[in-house]
Amino acid sequence: MKNTFYVGSYAETTMNGIHFCEIDLETGELKLIGGTSEILNPSYTCISEDKKYLYAVSEDREAGEVFAYEIAGNELKYINKMPTSGNCPCHLMRYQDLLIVSNYMGGSASVYRIGEKGEIKELLQHIQHEGSSINPERQTQAYMHCAYAKNGMIYMADLGCDTITEYSVGENGLTETAVIAAPAGVGPRHILSLDKFSDLIYVICEITADILVVNIKTKIVEQIISSLPHGFSGANNAAALRFSDCGKFLYASNRGHDSVTAFAVDDETGHLTKICTENVSGGVCPRDFEIFGEWIVCANQDFGGLTVLKRDPNHGTLTQCEQKLDLHRPVSIIKF
Repeated sequence: MKNTFYVGSYAETTMNGIHFCEIDLETGELKLIGGTSEILNPSYTCISEDKKYLYAVSEDREAGEVFAYEIAGNELKYINKMPTSGNCPCHLMRYQDLLIVSNYMGGSASVYRIGEKGEIKELLQHIQHEGSSINPERQTQAYMHCAYAKNGMIYMADLGCDTITEYSVGENGLTETAVIAAPAGVGPRHILSLDKFSDLIYVICEITADILVVNIKTKIVEQIISSLPHGFSGANNAAALRFSDCGKFLYASNRGHDSVTAFAVDDETGHLTKICTENVSGGVCPRDFEIFGEWIVCANQDFGGLTVLKRDPNHGTLTQCEQKLDLHRPVSIIKF
């Protein structure tokens, strides 16, 4: 049995920047099926719920853009593109008929309406964050990193301001309803959740590599746990979070330590207990990864392309593997 997935990367417009790949679920072997060019630095993608359309940011420091494609077999057919009204767009998500793009350097989010044929329509709303935090090198301004939907609300992680901002969704866009303060200096990056725990979100923090378990009902951070081994003091930036399909395990990647850490999820509280940390197999800077049953595929930005870790589905532990796929600067993975 095989699963397919898309990989976003840092690439020039003359190169294939969005790759279509597959993994053999019995052997962990990876295969490149196809690719799409003519988009600069498609570093993050998302797919519509009906799997008819794919959207990708073009992460440009000067003028960010967002692209829409129709998924046609192994190919992507270009539909249209729009400016993001902010530089370095790094994340996007589709929610109902909205597309929400996070502009990292711009410290803003752009909200678009999506048409019936998957096209990106008018810019409905531009949300600008303002502020800073305590790290003089990383937090002198707002740095929007992602948006995430939970219980009909949208939560936005701001690395520069150390905040998770809550928004309600209406006909005219998003309305701010609350600001959840993260501990000073942590740098919130990405957000995930489990349906089982309706009041909890999990936030990985880029600067400190901590994972926050946040109660969105009480607006309180219930747990802070590091994704790094005890005693590690080298340069590092935490990156991605993924839950196993069973919801019993959470995994986090780190760039610098170049590893993936496994956590057990408490069945009653949703809190985390660290299980193990395993270095990616020959990869450097695992900016993203995805779980395919017993396999974890890592996208290594600086060296190694795609690499694979073997996962014990019963205990959550990880071991290194030899399976690889040579891709140029892969940075995101999304299942199809």
